[in-house]
Amino acid sequence: MPTSAHGDDEVESGRFIQNIKHKSTNDRKFDALSSNELEFTLEFFIHQSQLAYFKSEINDLQNQRFISKQSKLSSLDPFLDYKGSLRVGGRLEHSNLSFDKKHQLILHPHANITRLINHSEHLRLLHAGLQLTHSSLCHRFWIVNAKIAIHSIVRKCLKCFRFNADNQSQQLGQLPSSRITPSRAFSSCAIDFGGPNMIRHGGQKSKILSKACIALFICLVTKAIHLEPVSDLTTESFVAALKQFIARRACLNSHPLFAISTDLKDPEPLTPGHFLIGSPLTSFPDPDFSETPENRLGRWQLLQKFIQVIWKRWSKDYLHQLQQRNKWRFPNRNLCEGDLVLICDDNTSPLFWKSGIATHAFMGSDNLVRVVATRTSNGVFRRPIHKLCLLPLSDN
Repeated sequence: MPTSAHGDDEVESGRFIQNIKHKSTNDRKFDALSSNELEFTLEFFIHQSQLAYFKSEINDLQNQRFISKQSKLSSLDPFLDYKGSLRVGGRLEHSNLSFDKKHQLILHPHANITRLINHSEHLRLLHAGLQLTHSSLCHRFWIVNAKIAIHSIVRKCLKCFRFNADNQSQQLGQLPSSRITPSRAFSSCAIDFGGPNMIRHGGQKSKILSKACIALFICLVTKAIHLEPVSDLTTESFVAALKQFIARRACLNSHPLFAISTDLKDPEPLTPGHFLIGSPLTSFPDPDFSETPENRLGRWQLLQKFIQVIWKRWSKDYLHQLQQRNKWRFPNRNLCEGDLVLICDDNTSPLFWKSGIATHAFMGSDNLVRVVATRTSNGVFRRPIHKLCLLPLSDN
């Protein structure tokens, strides 16, 4: 059996016990702990954890018996050193490695001392990852199922979690009726901003440049896009762009260009919508001409038939493509009141992300939460769950 290379100058008892033995305060030690005292304390607690978790293996070795084949330590050929601690036997006896590297102390993954050693090494290596922490620990300790035990420490480290946080997600919900019901372009639309971009003032030779953004108005049904330049991201600039968009696309173009006659025989008044789409924006739906032969239709009815055929193709060829969930296919755990979360901010480093507590979860019609109210030091904010990261401190 291998023997330890340690000498006889090991500390035999801890600082606390030594101070108790001395009644006089002059003989007691109150300075910083020495390296020998720290080493003795570490080996003492490791030995106590081995007695708790590897009692049968230690008992077999003390009675000079082979350990059970069903034991997780059977492949390590363990032995007891002169202090009674359980070490790896292994096959490196003739290597030029030190005694501790050839015959590491065996640790159980669930022991509290193992958790403290893993955490201390993780911090000593400046929040190293799983592989580097494991490699460093192997120089002295052999942890059963080491990667699982170390991963638990790294996963619960808040600083590491900030840089590797997974944003919350939830199963994709049902599409709103405004996206799957045929309607005129921009009857329902979404708004986003792009940029900033540099624009030139004056002629082509002008050197005056300034930043500007682009407001994107996207039709929810046809995916048509309307672009409006915006000088900045202020409310006033957005309202100006919105008014410009409404003037071009929306129901302000339905007002008549001249006074309306009281005679019912007069034709409908002319509106800007007639010049944009060929009819007033508030007109009633036309009869269905899609199945009527073309030789029976007038010019206006023929144009209406072409439009109706386009919408039928939209319903037949495009609408069914929206059935599938290309991501977020399965429901996940709902965020609930009391959960601790990080609030993602694309403009700051993860180290400076605000932490908060969920105060209210907004349940959808499918009983899934996709929006949460979160209280931080700066107030209460409502955020979508994909902007939140659930902290590992929460009771999951």
